[in-house]
Amino acid sequence: MDFRAYLRAERLFTETPYEQIGLLPKERVTAVPSEVVFDNFYRSQKERIYCHICGGHRHLNGITGLVDGDKRMLFGSSCAKEFFGAETAKLCAGESKQRTRRAHNRYVIQVIANSIEPIEGWLKSYRPLLTHIESAWVEMLLKHEKPVAHLLTHLARNNGRVVETSHVAVGGNAKQLERVEQHSIVTHVSPSSAIPYLKQIIQRVTLVEAFVYAVQSVRTEPTDQMFANLAAKHQKTLEAAEVVDACIAFTRDFFQPSKLILLASWMEKERKKRLSHLAEVKPQNL
Repeated sequence: MDFRAYLRAERLFTETPYEQIGLLPKERVTAVPSEVVFDNFYRSQKERIYCHICGGHRHLNGITGLVDGDKRMLFGSSCAKEFFGAETAKLCAGESKQRTRRAHNRYVIQVIANSIEPIEGWLKSYRPLLTHIESAWVEMLLKHEKPVAHLLTHLARNNGRVVETSHVAVGGNAKQLERVEQHSIVTHVSPSSAIPYLKQIIQRVTLVEAFVYAVQSVRTEPTDQMFANLAAKHQKTLEAAEVVDACIAFTRDFFQPSKLILLASWMEKERKKRLSHLAEVKPQNL
């Protein structure tokens, strides 16, 4: 069921406005009702719908108003402002939007709740691997902090590209050569967006696990506030899951044997470049 079908089931949206129970005859309503609620929104793809306020067939999209308790009338938003008053129309529209927002929250979380088992399976199967990946990066940075940090910073600054810089002579004279800086891409490790989170993978997984646990509790204690809270956390949870996937992909790409050879060669050149200005190379420099 898509969201529009869910709204239809919740009677917050209809594509058949004329088939609603309690709909007034096609006659203009001249007396302003004492009570009005914007019951739902309608959309018609076939014909323009009659407006009980102006008396014309003007709207493909409009509003069903519930008036005097159980009677329904059809109108557009502009007609509603003129007929009920701008403040009343604004208040009714706001209440209707809130009901739609609450319905959207319920829909999103219920869709997730109905497919929670595969997500739980993903978490259980991946957690040992993710723990291993994070601990491996932490250990690498502890043992080889400067070179690994230098490489990761380089990758982050260059959108995952390993760039080699050289100076090429382009002219000049016997006394002084003219050189230009030349850049070439050695290899590419992606996605570079994962680099800031390589030591925070489990933190992101824990966030996803907490969200899954909270979604499960909806089945036993459903309230609008709970749905609203979960809907607010939904985007952050998606972002956390995307970070986890990115870290797995980056680690897999980084440790390809052929790519490691290129990375090691680049790092060796960087090391020599950093030592080139020293008159005497001591063990601590190496």
